[in-house]
Amino acid sequence: MAYRDFPERFGTWNTVARRFRHWAQAGAWEALLQAMQEPDSTWVLVDSTTAKA
Repeated sequence: MAYRDFPERFGTWNTVARRFRHWAQAGAWEALLQAMQEPDSTWVLVDSTTAKA
């Protein structure tokens, strides 16, 4: 999908492109992907009644 194909509610295509480039240079995309890849152990629950040895 090209920037020019985005819906108007996102702004002009140039605004979308500049915003994406700014976030990329600031490292926002890397931080987001890194946060999504790290497991959150607070959500892990092992119950001995369901775990088989």
